[in-house]
Amino acid sequence: HGPHAVTAVEVDPAGVAAAARCAPLPANGDVILADAVDFLRTCDDGAYDVVVIDVFDAESRLPAALSAPAFAEDVARVARRGVAANLVRETSLDTEAGCERLARNLGDATVRRGGDCFLAPDPRTDNAQLLALFGGGAAPARARRRAARRGRRAGVLFDCGAALPIVRCASGGEVVARLRAGRRRSSSA
Repeated sequence: HGPHAVTAVEVDPAGVAAAARCAPLPANGDVILADAVDFLRTCDDGAYDVVVIDVFDAESRLPAALSAPAFAEDVARVARRGVAANLVRETSLDTEAGCERLARNLGDATVRRGGDCFLAPDPRTDNAQLLALFGGGAAPARARRRAARRGRRAGVLFDCGAALPIVRCASGGEVVARLRAGRRRSSSA
């Protein structure tokens, strides 16, 4: 949505076809049929303003290659301004820890690059968003205002800023601890 150019990377031709039918990209959008790990490895430093990671298989599991430290390093390297990663927290029914590994590795890569790492857990679901902002000095309140402003400009129909209970994390380990704490709260509710 909005005026921003979008490059989508999808490994499955059927996924590209389904997206074209259900949510076509704007005229300034592009779809690249490739594996995200291989694609990012070939990108220049700072090639994209923002990298969004929202990749799961049919069972809501993150593909193993996307939880590797090298993938997180490449994501942090090619993102000029920030990264947003959708995470599905482990539940009692799903013990696959790929999202925790991605969260730890991306959090650590963000800190190594001098960025600010935030976690926005959704207390009503098993989802959480990891936000990495590069450029320094971002406070949770500022990140919340920025999300709301950008969401309005992009035509998002809800207030992104109000919807995100953002918490700053100092390391990938802290991101994982907060993910696990949120899981305990949501699974006991």
